[in-house]
Amino acid sequence: MIFDAITEFAEDLGKWLAILILGIFLAFFIHNIYSETVLKGSMMK
Repeated sequence: MIFDAITEFAEDLGKWLAILILGIFLAFFIHNIYSETVLKGSMMK
């Protein structure tokens, strides 16, 4: 019974962790593209 609860909790935790990692990766990726575009834009001037 306790073991089942732990497994369910671990599965939920894994799901949230995956979403969190994905979100951080996405934010980092967008930030890189944004800063590159801004740098290229300022160099063009």
